[in-house]
Amino acid sequence: MEREKLMAHLYIFGTILFTVYGQLIIKWRVPFHGNLPGELLPKLIFLLT
Repeated sequence: MEREKLMAHLYIFGTILFTVYGQLIIKWRVPFHGNLPGELLPKLIFLLT
């Protein structure tokens, strides 16, 4: 039971950590490539390249 509680907390911590990391990387890289497009498909292409 204690192990499952620890794993649940680690999953939550990992999710928050990777979300913050992703946001920081996007904010760091956007100035090098211009502004994020407004429409969905160009936005996805922008993020994947």
